[in-house]
Amino acid sequence: MQCLWTALLLGLLLAALTGSVLPEEIPHVSKCNFCMECHVGDKPPGGARRSLQSQELIRSMLDQVLASQSGSRHSMQAAKDPGDPASIRHASAHAAGSGMAAGRQAGMTGGEDEEEGEIVFSGPLGTIRKLSQAGMARKLAAGAQVVEPVEEDPNSAASLRASMFLATHTDSVPKQTLPNCTHCYGCNTKLTHMDSEARFFGRTYVNEKGATSSWLFKATTPRTPSGHAVVKLYCVPIPKREAGKVPTCSPVTVLKNMQLLLALEKISEDCGLGDIIPKVWVERVDAVIPELGYHIRWHGLWMELIKGVSLENFLHKGEPVRLPPPEVLDVLHNKLNKTQVVRGAIFDLLTSQCDRHAQNIFINEDGQLKLIDNEACLQNNWKNCGFDSILLPTTQKNEIVRFSNQFVLKYVTAENAPQGVADPQLLLDYRCYVKDGKIGKDWLPGVGRCLKKLHGMTPEAIMHSYGFPNLLTASALKNRSQAMYEHGFEYALTQGYPRNPNPWRYKFVPPCCKIKHTDTYRCAHDWKPDTSLPFGDPIGGHEWKRDSKDPGSYEGGSVF
Repeated sequence: MQCLWTALLLGLLLAALTGSVLPEEIPHVSKCNFCMECHVGDKPPGGARRSLQSQELIRSMLDQVLASQSGSRHSMQAAKDPGDPASIRHASAHAAGSGMAAGRQAGMTGGEDEEEGEIVFSGPLGTIRKLSQAGMARKLAAGAQVVEPVEEDPNSAASLRASMFLATHTDSVPKQTLPNCTHCYGCNTKLTHMDSEARFFGRTYVNEKGATSSWLFKATTPRTPSGHAVVKLYCVPIPKREAGKVPTCSPVTVLKNMQLLLALEKISEDCGLGDIIPKVWVERVDAVIPELGYHIRWHGLWMELIKGVSLENFLHKGEPVRLPPPEVLDVLHNKLNKTQVVRGAIFDLLTSQCDRHAQNIFINEDGQLKLIDNEACLQNNWKNCGFDSILLPTTQKNEIVRFSNQFVLKYVTAENAPQGVADPQLLLDYRCYVKDGKIGKDWLPGVGRCLKKLHGMTPEAIMHSYGFPNLLTASALKNRSQAMYEHGFEYALTQGYPRNPNPWRYKFVPPCCKIKHTDTYRCAHDWKPDTSLPFGDPIGGHEWKRDSKDPGSYEGGSVF
């Protein structure tokens, strides 16, 4: 009789264990290849946690029954790890290393539709999905990405290493040998796609995607008041566009960019310029790409969310219709933070910014500015570029704002270029907002003290103090800050180093500080810009090699 009751109890326990509990068991993200939805936290979500606790109780009772019957303890402790599907010892689950069959009772699947070539994700905890990019993602994750060799710098801080940007840095087994999961836990943030649209100034704007191969996501974080941030992920082995190529992964280059951006933030804070660039930090990301389920498990660049739209969008886009000219001019004349315009010019010159165009300046409804994408600086990317910014007169980007791209690149003559047009971007000219149109040594609060500090430091000291990635970038900052401290802003702008090649060194053009709109935007005061251009190739910065005659008329840098 006792054996009968024992057998009945054993049967009930086994039925409870295999029939109702295991399908609700959720694995840790590290035990999955792809995971369609990853719960944030180091424990399974509430419902699953309760069922797992019940499962532990059942297993404990079953152990006691087995021990009382055999006189020895047949422990099931190997199955106690709720995050490890390989440890579930019953007939309907297999070891994770055995491939796609593993963990199907734990909300996992790994079947592949041979006809369509798409991975099918299904399980008791989620709906069946077919992902258009999933098959591609799976192949890419299996090693199609070219990863450049990683040689760690022994002098680098232990908290920031190139290997931290490698997908396989913390993998104990190859990801592609693990099962696919519909649900998992263990992520430290939830990624969502960046908003495709933004609503400002009573208009809807489509956000630019940018040309970079890196992925941008909105992510949850406790580090910001809003609870969200932007995270930029390098080395993702999946192209952002369907027909795109898998980007090459260079962890050493990524590390250099991270160090540079962190150093720029320190410099901006030291110099009283911290309000014009986004706050950034580097932190590990454990999350899955929305809709693809690919597991991100390395460090990314985190940035505060910026309110507003790019200057490019503000001036030229907007639905249902773009902002009328009178409203554009009202923002730029009456709301624009003029002090931030001056700060932006100082920041761009001090840090030798080479990619400051209208998409890299954000403006909000209060006229506040933010400068983004700041890593093209201090000759880090372009050794031939000293600085190039729409905020800085004498640069090519500033010249294009005045005279059009076609004219500055010498594709059309002055006669065929737009005549008398005043682009509203001209109102971001620092000379409109400082005494006598010159900064000289009349620095904004914090800038003079900062320049004095940098003047007393060697390039080596600057590199180590601020964390610059190399002596090249630190030396560029040293040279620029020294010219600014000793001779003032305009001298550093025209005579300092790093310096542009002569074909990119333009004359000062008088500022246009007030604009009106008639048939088009025009300067509201006398304004007769000189249309002469320097000799040479405006694209490469080299000598003129085209078949046509060079329309240039002076040696760049010889006159301002």
